[in-house]
Amino acid sequence: MQTTSLKNKVIEWLTQGEEGISKILSLPPRQVINPLIGALLHPDESIQQQAVSVIGRVVKELAEQDLEGARIIMRRFMWMLNEESGGIGWGVPQAMAEVMVQNPLLAREYLTIFLSYLWEEGNYLEFSPIQYEVLKGLLRLIPRYKEDLIRAGAPDHLKKLLSSPDEKVRELASLALKRLGISPEG
Repeated sequence: MQTTSLKNKVIEWLTQGEEGISKILSLPPRQVINPLIGALLHPDESIQQQAVSVIGRVVKELAEQDLEGARIIMRRFMWMLNEESGGIGWGVPQAMAEVMVQNPLLAREYLTIFLSYLWEEGNYLEFSPIQYEVLKGLLRLIPRYKEDLIRAGAPDHLKKLLSSPDEKVRELASLALKRLGISPEG
């Protein structure tokens, strides 16, 4: 299948619920990952969110066949969030988080790196819309890795975001703290 044709098919399948997702998952992970990453930029937010979810499942499947191939995808996400990439990385923090939700081994390897995007002394992402994306990803991680996130210092970094000039960032940081069982006021 031609790349453009596959990209269009993947977008179409993302609108078809579980039936469409089954079609995506029936293809080799390496074949569908690029169109899925491209779908993170789709103007329809429901397609973006579906792409995030399916990326997690596709990379989980890839990791079962080829763990190093899955690590390459995670490093690609890290590159996309790097200033030097020249991009912004829309949707990437959520996709990265969903991969970790689906695969505990990749979470052990990349959870601290993911958190570093909120650390001023780490790989801090200053652009508030991307901070918001990281926080949305963090909310995906909390149900599965709450204790790991607390041990890794997430509450301290979230508390710093409570003084963000961006109201949406402050709100999500507060929500994340609450879900970690930490009072945002304390």
